[in-house]
Amino acid sequence: MVKKMTLTLLFLLLIVAVAKADVEFWSTDTFQFTSYGINVIPEFRIKDNLSNFYYLQTYIGPTWEINKNFRMNVYYGLKYQKSGSDWKQSNLGYLDCINAFYPFTLRSRLEGDATNSILKLREQLQFKVNGYYVVDEAFYNITSAFIDENRLTGGYNWKVNPLSDVTFGYLFRSQRSTLNGAWTGSNAIVINGNVKI
Repeated sequence: MVKKMTLTLLFLLLIVAVAKADVEFWSTDTFQFTSYGINVIPEFRIKDNLSNFYYLQTYIGPTWEINKNFRMNVYYGLKYQKSGSDWKQSNLGYLDCINAFYPFTLRSRLEGDATNSILKLREQLQFKVNGYYVVDEAFYNITSAFIDENRLTGGYNWKVNPLSDVTFGYLFRSQRSTLNGAWTGSNAIVINGNVKI
């Protein structure tokens, strides 16, 4: 039953995404080395109707489980993003505070881009029941003092076994470059993996 519902949802998400002008594919895969409390997270993105590989980032850092409902992560992220035909490198730092209170999870992320001297606060709220989830994340640009991005995602998380799961979803992203600038939108199919080692 769950597999049929998941396949139906994926099919619907694919139809909606393909109907849009600029469908992207995003994937973030988390490898949790539980013995060391370290996560390694490669992330990549493809845009222009799945024809242009333009984004690659790898996060690495420790996790602290404060209690069953609260944890913290610290990450260093090495990012490569394509601009025209050139790739630009950025060095980022992240501090996550994650508070889970079923069926909600709130993640507050402080993101610093050392290369471009930009500091952002990202507030993400997730609602999840029986594997189905909706997530909204707002990006507040502290450096420029305005909200410059929002991501709304819905989908399904499939528990493969006790040590791994896969998330399928559809994401709508809104962005603007200035306080009074126009919002632009893009759409992405999201497939994420999580493995405990």
